[in-house]
Amino acid sequence: MQDSLAETRRTLKELTEYIEEDLYHMIADDVDQLKFELDVAKHSIKKLKDSKLETKAGDYNER
Repeated sequence: MQDSLAETRRTLKELTEYIEEDLYHMIADDVDQLKFELDVAKHSIKKLKDSKLETKAGDYNER
């Protein structure tokens, strides 16, 4: 009976380690994706701001 419990503990410990490793990799992939999406959003915002500044500068020069 003790051997069976010890084997069960070892098995559960191994499974926990595998699951933790898998979750780590899944979360790392999600974080990388979020970083990419943030970079794209920041680029889009900068582009929008730059185009607005150019438009205002053009309006000023036309006066």
